Amino acid sequence: MAAVLEQDIIALDWVRARKTGEDLARQQIRRGDPLDDRAIMWALLCDAVSVASVAYRGPPFQNWPGKSAMPEGIDEVTVWHKVAAYLRGELEEMPEVESRQPMPDAWSVTRSEAVLALYHRHALVDKGDWADIRKAVFLRASGLSDKRVRLVTGFSRDRIKYSKRQAVDDMIAMVRCRW
Repeated sequence: MAAVLEQDIIALDWVRARKTGEDLARQQIRRGDPLDDRAIMWALLCDAVSVASVAYRGPPFQNWPGKSAMPEGIDEVTVWHKVAAYLRGELEEMPEVESRQPMPDAWSVTRSEAVLALYHRHALVDKGDWADIRKAVFLRASGLSDKRVRLVTGFSRDRIKYSKRQAVDDMIAMVRCRW
């Protein structure tokens, strides 16, 4: 990810980011839950994690065997078999290939960079075991279930909820005057 400076966090249009966060939070919150600053910031953090995972794909594994175009079994039909059958005229329609998620627009990437920089620089900085706590909150924001995060980090459900709330509160404290 590109280096984001403190000026970039400040320079982001936080009013526009808040409006986007409200729309995202309306899709995430449960019925009856309040649409407050915590819900909006959590929605922005979850969106930032998902946008960053699409926009900044990691390099391919080195020295690992990759999935080849050759079939693994005798009866397995690969995409290349289907394309070859289409080119020979045996199929009427071109086979659909699994597509990737579309690349996010520039505003989403900029907002993602600023929110993640805000998270990495200001959230949970005064906690004792901050690396594991941040990992738990980040895994939760990336969509892992509560049970899976507990298995990975060893924290209790209450500790994860408290850390999430504390991280969101730390982020809100930094941008409260800008939105």
